[in-house]
Amino acid sequence: MVIGIVTVPGSAQYIAAEKFKNLVEERSNGRFTFDIQHSASLGSESSIIQQVQMGTVDVAIITTGPVGNISKLANA
Repeated sequence: MVIGIVTVPGSAQYIAAEKFKNLVEERSNGRFTFDIQHSASLGSESSIIQQVQMGTVDVAIITTGPVGNISKLANA
């Protein structure tokens, strides 16, 4: 499974991605494994959101900025 983030190793988002990855892999006894794609290797946050919608990325750790472009509720 793929986790997409735009930030670099050591950032808060990367640390959160690592923690999520480790917890899920451990608690699923290895049934779920993750590859963290960082440093915008998958594109911008908006691009990563689109990839989640298409099913090519499984988890995205993003800021709230681009969420308003896909959900009017986020702008309320």
